[in-house]
Amino acid sequence: MNRPYLRGSARFESAREKEDKHRLQTVDRALQVLEQFTATRPDWTLTELSRALALHKTVVFRILGSLEARGFLVHDPLTKRYRLGTKILELGGAAMATIDIRRVAQPVLDALARETHETVILAVRRGDEAVCVDKVDSPEGVKLVFHIGERTTLHQGPVGKLFLADLPEAQVGEYLARTNYRGSGAPASPTLTDEIEKIRRDGYAYTEGEVIAGGAALAAPIYDHRGGVVAGLVVAGPRGRLVENRDRLLEQLKAATGKVSALMGYTGAHRSGGAE
Repeated sequence: MNRPYLRGSARFESAREKEDKHRLQTVDRALQVLEQFTATRPDWTLTELSRALALHKTVVFRILGSLEARGFLVHDPLTKRYRLGTKILELGGAAMATIDIRRVAQPVLDALARETHETVILAVRRGDEAVCVDKVDSPEGVKLVFHIGERTTLHQGPVGKLFLADLPEAQVGEYLARTNYRGSGAPASPTLTDEIEKIRRDGYAYTEGEVIAGGAALAAPIYDHRGGVVAGLVVAGPRGRLVENRDRLLEQLKAATGKVSALMGYTGAHRSGGAE
């Protein structure tokens, strides 16, 4: 069978498309490698990454070499393990500098942690996840510990559900289908649907043991000048303490979110519906 003969610019365009696809695939794989380094798993060996990503060692080795050369990773020749490098800190610092909510809320977080004696967390929505961007640990010996950068899905934990409750129904359905919650395209479970409706009525979320076993947490929204939910503030601690002091903690939490919302320019005049 005769193959079509590519001439001139057509042959050049075909080769360029293949090269572009290869570069995009390489970039995507490099990002996958970086995403494996978390607060709970800060270092990896070549073999571990190869298995985790289902990629050949040679491919992963080349990616690791490039990331190390650029300062994104550091390799320990004794342990043969890789960890994040200083370039990540530079990018993280630049990203944090653009998050005004963190700067505005920080004094309120400190005050709330002192008042409640529980761990206080500031979280924002990033796509299909809630991300901790700041936190103040409880001074108590028994406490819940979170890390900046820690993530949860939107249907796990109070702050994620808070963000879900702020979305229109159509977007909630799209999220559940996209994340394969109870199967692709499946409707929300009655329990989750009821939770979202309750959050919208009450203006806050409460969960027990969804993120950390034995723990509980309260979350309330922070609004910006347009009345949009830009972040969530969380008070988290051992279940027994949260249950015993829930009313007081909720009052303190709502007072704190009111202060931050006001600092963000929220007056209450633009908000209609949603978790309020």
